[in-house]
Amino acid sequence: MATDQLGRRCRRTARDIAAAHVWRQTPRRVCPKASPLQQFTSSNVLEEAFSVAALSAVGDNRAGKVRAGRGLGCSLITARRKYNAPQRRQQITDAAIDLLGTEGSRGLSHPKVDQRAGLPVGTTSYYFRTRKALLLATAERIREVDEAALSKMAELGADGSADYSGTLGLARLVMKSGAEPALTRSRARYEIVLRANRDPDLAATMIKAGVRFYSLARDVIAKWHPVQPPPDAALIDEQAVMVLTFIDGVMMSFVHGYPVVTDAEHLDDRIQAILRSVTAGTRARRGIRLD
Repeated sequence: MATDQLGRRCRRTARDIAAAHVWRQTPRRVCPKASPLQQFTSSNVLEEAFSVAALSAVGDNRAGKVRAGRGLGCSLITARRKYNAPQRRQQITDAAIDLLGTEGSRGLSHPKVDQRAGLPVGTTSYYFRTRKALLLATAERIREVDEAALSKMAELGADGSADYSGTLGLARLVMKSGAEPALTRSRARYEIVLRANRDPDLAATMIKAGVRFYSLARDVIAKWHPVQPPPDAALIDEQAVMVLTFIDGVMMSFVHGYPVVTDAEHLDDRIQAILRSVTAGTRARRGIRLD
């Protein structure tokens, strides 16, 4: 009889603790009509609550002590976890990128991001209340990762690495977007670009990334020209636009799964052919004699 009463008391106390914990931690917008206990899904919290209830039932109130309840097979964890907010946001946006790249924009939702990131239900909606906020943060994360890759290439090229300098270095960077994990990010990027046509805020974020890539390509093309005579700025701009248009098509072929180039050397050869062709066409229009 005493054992049955103890068990009932443990269960009641565990439910109360679990409900209070969820009411404290779960964002209100996750499920407005659900009770705190219905929103509660974490078995770890339930285990902790049941342990506290078991020790409380027998009069043991020593805070912070890990102790197994006799016959209950559970442990007491009273220390509250502290999360790094920037790190948690990055974890969420990385999971959103993965979802966009594998399931498309229709597969992106707050609950799915929670599940993909392995986070408690409601975490994504706590940090990003709306779908738009989540998309904006995801676009910003894509831009951040892209810029890190561009900066790394520029750094290696400045150090004299032949593999990451000139048009070949640009080609190698593009080819990386056709292999995982960058391929999933490329697919997510195109999903966001399609939505950016109807969302000025998304468009602004993607334009920032595009300007950075254009600047890198333009610098590479300027160095492709001989130092003397000095290259014409208008010609370099036209070549940069043509090369980036071609590269965009190449990356789209990666996304579709039917790549039009086989390796970096192949892509480099096509880029240089475009540069020569644009140079010849521009000179012909201006009536400049070709040597």
